[in-house]
Amino acid sequence: MIIPITRRNTGASLVVFLLCCVILLIPDSKATKFFQFSTGMGTISPDKVIVLLTIFIGVISIIVNKMKLQIKLPLVIMYMYAVWLFATGLSDLLYGGSFFELNMIVFKLIMNVMVFYVVYTFSVNDKRFIDSFINFFLKLSYVNAIFAILQFTLKSPLFMGKYFLIERGFYLSSGIRATRAWGFQGEPLALGTVSMVGVLLISWRLMQDKVDGKKTKLSNVIGWVLLFVSLMLSFSRGNIFATLICLLIFIITYKIKIFTIKRVCLSMITVPFVVWYVNHKGMFDVVWTRISRTDDRSYTHRLSVIGSVDDIMNTYGLRSLFGLSPGSSNGLRELVGVMDNNYINLLFEGGIIGFFLIIFLFLLCLKINGDSTTKILRIILFSLMLNMMTYELTYYSSTGVLFFTILGLISSRYRSRNVELLEITKKRNTSYFLNHLGRN
Repeated sequence: MIIPITRRNTGASLVVFLLCCVILLIPDSKATKFFQFSTGMGTISPDKVIVLLTIFIGVISIIVNKMKLQIKLPLVIMYMYAVWLFATGLSDLLYGGSFFELNMIVFKLIMNVMVFYVVYTFSVNDKRFIDSFINFFLKLSYVNAIFAILQFTLKSPLFMGKYFLIERGFYLSSGIRATRAWGFQGEPLALGTVSMVGVLLISWRLMQDKVDGKKTKLSNVIGWVLLFVSLMLSFSRGNIFATLICLLIFIITYKIKIFTIKRVCLSMITVPFVVWYVNHKGMFDVVWTRISRTDDRSYTHRLSVIGSVDDIMNTYGLRSLFGLSPGSSNGLRELVGVMDNNYINLLFEGGIIGFFLIIFLFLLCLKINGDSTTKILRIILFSLMLNMMTYELTYYSSTGVLFFTILGLISSRYRSRNVELLEITKKRNTSYFLNHLGRN
């Protein structure tokens, strides 16, 4: 049974705020060298420390508020997946340790699994937890978007310059190099992903205001524009395509009428001005060059990674089928290069069993029915799953924490749905029993 917390829960608010800070404001330890130092168990960095602090605060708050950990199917699957990953790491260590990396096992258990458990537990016990996450995420995403826009406008990474591991950009047909925006994450792909999630959430917020009969807030419209611009300035084709696909799904899911008289008239006035401005500033040429070109290495490399699956299986045999260990993608880089496909990464880290467990959890969450909030969370999860085909999304701290936070939030709705169904069934059975007694 859900134990709704109606009073203000400081622990929950702090957990949400810290998680959103890791996702949106703290430079990613996988993309930057922001205040890092090495230890025997791996690299210590601000994002990892904050997640550890978040888990500690979360556990204390769970104990103090006497929250219950509901043992339901998504939770069991995540537990089995975590145990299997740990087992593949140990088996590789016993086999010779060619792929075993203690820091990667710790990273996955803390940044992925523990984040999932803490978010899940808070969400099933506190009915305001999801709303709190959405509010904090949108507010901090505006800050991140403004920072990214300033980076691109000023053609400077600002204070992030000395922490970058690699600068990302591309050349225009004129020979001029266009630099991609980094955001606080220090990685254009991560910037594009968090901006994409922000665009979907603010679109949902605008739609909810319309349904509830509220006036459209100018701040929400400005926020949508900021997030969409930061998405475009990341020049991440995977994120841009995923956003467009999921916006279409969003329109179909919520049955939004696009072609109303008011919207058509407004579009006829604003669209020509926007197109002129974008073209005048040369932004159209930059964006189109990035999206349309197929002769760069990013396309060919991603295709080669997919084609390398058979080579990896032939090289490592049965070991690859049962899992090479968390962090194996680092070792496989000597064979295939950067593993720009999260699904292939999951396949070789956890083997067939681990891959089946995590994919089953993804699909289970996509099938969870619920209210309007559940629907937008499912759309966001699907957008993240689309992005996993283009880069190692769960490898980065920011996007990894974001992904397993969303997974935890949706999984909590699986439990809520079952409880509501049970209560409805009880009421129906009670009503039938009383009616039957009355007739007799």
